[in-house]
Parts: sequence; C-alpha cells; structure tokens
Amino acid sequence: MGEPSPTPQDRPEAARAGYTASVVASGRCPACQGELPPGRKACSGKCRALLSRERRAESYRRREQGLEARVEVLEKANRELLAVIRAVGWLAKVTDGRHGGGDGLAGC
Repeated sequence: MGEPSPTPQDRPEAARAGYTASVVASGRCPACQGELPPGRKACSGKCRALLSRERRAESYRRREQGLEARVEVLEKANRELLAVIRAVGWLAKVTDGRHGGGDGLAGC
C-alpha cells in the first residue's frame, strides 16, 4: 500500500497554525519581551490581542494615509476644473453678450 501520511511529529511546522521560523528563532514575545514558547507568535492571549490591535491600527493608519492622498489629488483636480470653468465663463460673457444665464456656459 501507500506510505502513511506524515504526523505532526514528522513535520513540527504543521503542528501549530501560525508557525514561523523567525519567531521561534528569537525566543522572545514581540509584545512583552517575555519567554516565547516554541512555535508561538505571542506568549499569551493578552499579548496576542495587543499585537492584533497594533496590526489593525497600523492597517488603519496606512489606509487613512492613502485616502488622504486621494483627497488631495481630487481637491487639486477640482481647483483646476473650477479655474477652467471660470475662464470659459468669463470668455463666454466677453464674446457672447446675448447669453444671460449667468453660468458662463455659452450656447447652452
């Protein structure tokens, strides 16, 4: 028959979800600097929760920075568009005295 499937003892990295070699190599909890059990990302539930909140906060900060950058681009485009609309409106009033709509759009 076929060979038996490997057990967690055969593959220690499969024994726990979230196994990372870099965390195991450090031996210290990134939240409290306490002793880190092998194969764990944090030493306790409190530290796991703290790390999760920090990751979430960093994600929100990055998202907010991206949104702020987009708002700046849109504000700049809006100012440029308003400048063009005003220029066209002024030109329409100068060249077409019959247009009395007040919106500056000649021939509409």
